[in-house]
Amino acid sequence: MVAKLTLEHYQTLAQEKNLNLLFDELPANTRQFVDWQCRDCGRIHRRSYWLTKYASGKGCICRSGKTIDWYKIADLCHLWDIQLVDATRLPKNNRDPVRWRNRYNEIFTATYLELAYRPSKRILRILQGE
Repeated sequence: MVAKLTLEHYQTLAQEKNLNLLFDELPANTRQFVDWQCRDCGRIHRRSYWLTKYASGKGCICRSGKTIDWYKIADLCHLWDIQLVDATRLPKNNRDPVRWRNRYNEIFTATYLELAYRPSKRILRILQGE
């Protein structure tokens, strides 16, 4: 027989996944859904202990993006003829919205992912100066 999980188990998992616990009383079992809040972006996830532990990767989707380095930023800037507005820091991941400046000196916000892989119609209009 498996021992029932304690609040300490939930707190340890929350720490590992960079989440806050948002429930007052311990769930009846590990399949019961509870609320967890991401410490980075504030997003609230409703998941069970086991989904959080084994199926949620790093905890929140904001932390699941690939890392970005200056070479990737330089390639992107060359491709679209844009500049990173705040060039003192890299985006946390490829889903971190940052400010860019297009060749028409217009500032816009977009993620690396939006520019590198899936430019929307909005992004394409901005890049073309429309």
